[in-house]
Amino acid sequence: MNLTSDAIERPSASQVSVFQASFELDHLLLSALQASILDYLLPLASVRESAHLLQVSAFVVLGLNRFR
Repeated sequence: MNLTSDAIERPSASQVSVFQASFELDHLLLSALQASILDYLLPLASVRESAHLLQVSAFVVLGLNRFR
């Protein structure tokens, strides 16, 4: 890719499609990670650990929303 100020190449439509599909897959994987934190670990945790797991889960959601 040529990055001079005169000629900046734009990604092709297929490159954009691949990027969007990859981003959507990452989003689904992170959502699944959040669900597993809440569904499997939360019932096993103490009250203090539960609060920490909820904080971690909230950061995951905020991170996902930041890149939408």
